[in-house]
Amino acid sequence: MHHDRIRGDRFLIPHPLINFLGARRVSGFEIFAKYADLDRHVKACNVLITGEGKFDRTDAQGKGPYLLAKMAEKHKKPIWVLCGTADISDSELAEMNFSNIKIGQIANIAPNIIEANNRAAKFLSAIARDFALELA
Repeated sequence: MHHDRIRGDRFLIPHPLINFLGARRVSGFEIFAKYADLDRHVKACNVLITGEGKFDRTDAQGKGPYLLAKMAEKHKKPIWVLCGTADISDSELAEMNFSNIKIGQIANIAPNIIEANNRAAKFLSAIARDFALELA
């Protein structure tokens, strides 16, 4: 039996589930946020720290780090994005409507890509330490 299908986030949803059973598409982040009670945890934090291999304009299409940062923005929390690299212009960042965001890139402090990959933990620690010193 063949069903006409529409695209979901990362899977196909048969029309009957939507049309007759009232199903709806829900992002994986939305489900995780609900069951992990993320909103409560974000509201209680002092700084939200999230990570991404490459932070760019595609994050605004619904990637987890972006959605987590939006939760932090809702609660007026500072946001630190720690990433391998960021490829985002000031205007693209402004379109994301973050008022208090800092982006730390391993690529800016690692001597080369091999060292960036091999010693990522060291570079992330250095970025986090520098950001934390600014809070003090």
